[in-house]
Amino acid sequence: MATQDELIQLLNSDPENFGVLHDLALLFYKDANYAGSFAMAERAIASYEKEEHADQSFQSPYFDIKRLHAKLQKNHLDQILGPAFHLLDSQWLPVFKLGRPRELAWIVNSSNLAHIAPALNSVQLRRLRFLSIKFEDSVDEALAQFKDVSMSMIRALNFNFLKMPKTRHLQDFCVNCRSQLSNVVNMTLRMPRIDNQIATLARNAFHALESFSLTSLDRTGITAEFCESLADDPLSNHMMRLGLVGTSIGNEGLFAIISSDNFAALQALDLHDGILNNGAAKVLAAARNLPNLRTIDLRYNMIDPAGLNILQNASLDCLTKGQHERPKGRI
Repeated sequence: MATQDELIQLLNSDPENFGVLHDLALLFYKDANYAGSFAMAERAIASYEKEEHADQSFQSPYFDIKRLHAKLQKNHLDQILGPAFHLLDSQWLPVFKLGRPRELAWIVNSSNLAHIAPALNSVQLRRLRFLSIKFEDSVDEALAQFKDVSMSMIRALNFNFLKMPKTRHLQDFCVNCRSQLSNVVNMTLRMPRIDNQIATLARNAFHALESFSLTSLDRTGITAEFCESLADDPLSNHMMRLGLVGTSIGNEGLFAIISSDNFAALQALDLHDGILNNGAAKVLAAARNLPNLRTIDLRYNMIDPAGLNILQNASLDCLTKGQHERPKGRI
């Protein structure tokens, strides 16, 4: 077998060479460079499956490298992920592409706050695109950890707060990280209570959103006023998916969205767990401004059978179960 330097030189001229990637994975593993071995193994697997070697000459090495890949992910994930390993949500498996994590889910609490900044600034997360974080406690302290981190590589964020942060700490996060969040196109925020102020902070922190979802466990926070600001915002032109879940936007808020010229690209609208009534059905049935709107989630609102008939007669693709109820687990 050639040396590492020789193999790396060969790989520079032929980046998808299965044999070279295979041999490098084995050499890196022998030298206990588990992150490098994992990256080479995943690239080798991708190369083999892309080429579909007709003569099957690499079939046995391919199965060997698959076993090595699984072994590394099981026994050496801490070195593959670096500091991010200490934040992992055990219910979500990381998603990798060519050896680098692309999607991660974390649980943040008082025991692992110190790992946030080192993880986001680590070389292992340079290609991270989707990050989901459940904030269990110490939420204000957790938000402060994001002040000096790099998140420009992230395209999708999912923040789930089990406890309410102070608004000023959330505001500091949005202001301090605004330049880092310029590439985020998908944002999901879930809190015990989201009001218009928090919703506006979250919206203003992101300028290229194609998908924006707010979930409040308390229905009393977001009102029609926030919908009107969204409807008047030219940046809403980018929006293809909008979720305002657990709100009291009412029929006025729905009308502001439906009648806005700035939502022409909107394809999916999620308004479940709200206070919409039969008037909302009439607003939707008369809507003509949203030519791309395909699905509307109206579950767990306050629409009566007469309103449901209006929606059905208008041939709208609406989810409508659970009227006059609350979803399981909501306050």
